Amino acid sequence: MQRNIRLLAALFAVSAVLGCGDDTKPSLTSPYADIPATATERVMGLDGPIDIVRDKFGVPHVWASTLGDAAFGDGYVSAADRLAQMNLFRHVASGTLGELFGALNPPSIDSDLSMRMHRFRPIATQTWQTLQASTDPVDKDLVVLLNRFSDGVNQYLDELKQNQHTIDSRVAAYFDPARTDPWTAVDSLTIGRFEAWAQDYSADEEIYHTKAAQTARAMFNASSPPDRARRAGLYADLWDVRPMDPTSTVDGFPGLGRRRSAAPVAARARRPQVAPAVLDSALAALDPPAQMGLQLRQAWNGSNNWVVGPKLAGAGKTLLANDPHLQLSNPSILYFIHMTVPGKLEIEGMTLPGVPGIILGHNAHVAWGGTDVNHDVTDVYQEQIAPCAAGGGDCVRFKGQDVHLETWQETIKVGGLGTITSSFTVTYERVPHHGPIIPNIVNHTIVPRTSSQALSVRYTGYEPTSEIRAVYLLAKATTVDDAFAALENWGFGALNWVVVDDQGHVGWYPHANVPWRTTPGCFGYDKRTAQDGVAPFFVLPGDGTCEWEGYMESQYLPKAKDPDTGFLATANGDPVGETADGDALNGPMVGTHRMYLGAYYDPGFRVGRITRRLQMLAQAGRPLTLDDLASVQADVHSNYGDALKPHILAALTAFSEEVAMPGRHPDLASWVAALPAAKRTRLLGAQSMFSGWTLETPPATDAQTDAATQSDSAATVLFNVWARKFLQDAFGDELAVLGLSIDDFETARAGLAVFERPTDLVSGIATQTGQPVLCDDLTTSGTVESCTLIALEALDQALDWIESAAGFGTADPTQWHWGLLHTLTLASLLPDPELNIPPPDDPDPSLRKGYPRHGDNFSVDASNPGLSGTTYSYRSGPVMRHLVSYLTGGALSTRMALPGGEVFDRSSPHYRDLMDKYWSKNQYFDFAWSSAEVHAAAEARWRLEPR
Repeated sequence: MQRNIRLLAALFAVSAVLGCGDDTKPSLTSPYADIPATATERVMGLDGPIDIVRDKFGVPHVWASTLGDAAFGDGYVSAADRLAQMNLFRHVASGTLGELFGALNPPSIDSDLSMRMHRFRPIATQTWQTLQASTDPVDKDLVVLLNRFSDGVNQYLDELKQNQHTIDSRVAAYFDPARTDPWTAVDSLTIGRFEAWAQDYSADEEIYHTKAAQTARAMFNASSPPDRARRAGLYADLWDVRPMDPTSTVDGFPGLGRRRSAAPVAARARRPQVAPAVLDSALAALDPPAQMGLQLRQAWNGSNNWVVGPKLAGAGKTLLANDPHLQLSNPSILYFIHMTVPGKLEIEGMTLPGVPGIILGHNAHVAWGGTDVNHDVTDVYQEQIAPCAAGGGDCVRFKGQDVHLETWQETIKVGGLGTITSSFTVTYERVPHHGPIIPNIVNHTIVPRTSSQALSVRYTGYEPTSEIRAVYLLAKATTVDDAFAALENWGFGALNWVVVDDQGHVGWYPHANVPWRTTPGCFGYDKRTAQDGVAPFFVLPGDGTCEWEGYMESQYLPKAKDPDTGFLATANGDPVGETADGDALNGPMVGTHRMYLGAYYDPGFRVGRITRRLQMLAQAGRPLTLDDLASVQADVHSNYGDALKPHILAALTAFSEEVAMPGRHPDLASWVAALPAAKRTRLLGAQSMFSGWTLETPPATDAQTDAATQSDSAATVLFNVWARKFLQDAFGDELAVLGLSIDDFETARAGLAVFERPTDLVSGIATQTGQPVLCDDLTTSGTVESCTLIALEALDQALDWIESAAGFGTADPTQWHWGLLHTLTLASLLPDPELNIPPPDDPDPSLRKGYPRHGDNFSVDASNPGLSGTTYSYRSGPVMRHLVSYLTGGALSTRMALPGGEVFDRSSPHYRDLMDKYWSKNQYFDFAWSSAEVHAAAEARWRLEPR
């Protein structure tokens, strides 16, 4: 699973610029006062008037004279636009979804049982108590912010309960204000922790890798039957860490300098063997079957961002581009807002509904964006549990000593829309020095362990951290250096932060707590010589031989400012290039510790393509503009197709040679001889189609589509259908033996490696074909297939499918429109298809199966349909497109796009306008910043006055 942004950042960015404290109540005149008020209301507890101007794009611009009033306005308008979504978020994050839906949808209880293990709400409660007790002026501001945001939400909720507002009837079926609890500061803090976890937690991946490696060693080894014995070591080939594109943000760890030393040679520790039942139980518990429509943790999460300095943008100019990739849903996961407190705050950007302020955006001097950096900050331990030798419960063995397990209880409530119909209590266990034990969830409850083995999890998100201070200071920053200093406080939920300022500087700093791990005890795996060795991406021994030993000092974490290249780009790939050699564990040493940030990154295509596009734009000899950055965000070059096209054409060349001279390619001879003449002709046509493919991926559903565009669209169809068939034909037999399926990232790497790096594969070369043995079909006894043959068979199968009723029902490529297969529907977070965008009965018949879209797997404009399954639609991608330009002296320009609309109500003109007019067309709207811009875009003004 790949992961992008940390929405915990949203918590405190709103407390932006200057000032701490709301002790004074200045008498100020709103710059929006002359915009006609469409609604006026008197509210208890305000310091002064609040103006909320909604612009023609649906974005609210909140003006207030104090921080507390601005937070109140933020909460009020957020609730007006997204309260049903906010309520769903807090129930999922708190592990109380069953209170809303458990009576009718028991699997939602499993979500609660899983979430309670992480204890997001208790940690948020502890954070809130610490803030309230603090005398620090910053913390006091944050208390005001969170409290007053909650007051604003509750003001609107009370008005709903008094029937002063209406709710979309289909939303109302899943949200009842009368049974909705008041909003609290802890709710906002809990949502923030949940979203950070959703992007950063990797326990399930490490358990999955352990299962794959253990099963592969058991089923494919020297003692196995010959066909399987030839594949010994295949885990390393099917789950390779090597990127498909080795581009990195920087080359190596820039902070090491002379501290770099040679790695010591030491005995390699063996990792523990975990009972398969324990692995399967843990995976089921960490991946519950239902969280309503909220699926923030999915394989294709990611993001792109980059910054451009004056060297490429022109004197005194800096540019920023950011497009976070998350679930594409209705309503959008994100929400735009602009907030102003004269002399203290002006900031705009995006937030997670339910959390005050913004996550990613800008103030008057600094703009910032974030992508997931994939630091490995989660470890899973195999615990051996037995009755304590001294009596009194169960213990684990740690460094030769018994350590008592701790327990805590949680009460799970079950109901419908907040009416509780039943409840029960469950018990969780915790290893004091590691973390919670993953529970065994059966029939919607937790059942006692039946094994002496269990898996515990250690994770930076389970520890107190200071993100609140980091984001507060980030929002106050006036320079890149200020932003870097702010990020030194960032501990949990690492991001590739990119920053630009209005003084001509750009920077990148993925700061977070990254553990030093016991060396050599945590670094025993080698894909050739020690396949059973210990590695942080497997389940680790819980006996104390592989532990955390503090955190990396900041000087060893990657960072860059004003690079010679003139730009910095990230897209979830390996930030420093440590995995480019296929080994994540051979990094440099710092004293007695090995540098290790992570292993399984994005395959690298997006950051590679972005880097090359920026380099090409720079070579044009003119300053880069926001239009240039927009063109890169919209880039839909087929990167996977680019890598595999030469190998497909090579296979087709061998095919045509075998047709012309039978026997020239013995691995193809019998198959080609048996192939009907019509299919031979069809494959030769495919050769022409691939030869002419420009690697662009247009939907080609427009009636005005020209022949060249349609040709590219047809080739895109053929490639993407072929890729699925090829990966299944080449590796599906081995994966079936392992009880696993195609992995969208790792299997894709193997699909390229068999052509580009065949001699590097651990499983080796088949003597009969001279090609990787992995391509041979295990199910055809006595025959050894080559990768060339499998590629051709997959192409034949792809053409069969395309021409069938399941595909386009025709052999005519002019009728193969990628956009009819590759579609996007913003699925509702609530289980009602009529709340999808577009709905099944959309007034536009061409949209009833979704928006036709360009792009394919690994394209920059993320639109990944995956490499398995039966459809080519997709569910995740840019949940915002964000472009910012500064000139020295403060001139600012911002463009935005949002998939959906600001308001979750079908009667609102802002329900889906941003999707239809901008996002789906890869266009942007200008995000109003100055008072004049807000006036020019104003549509309505709500006035809240003190009572």
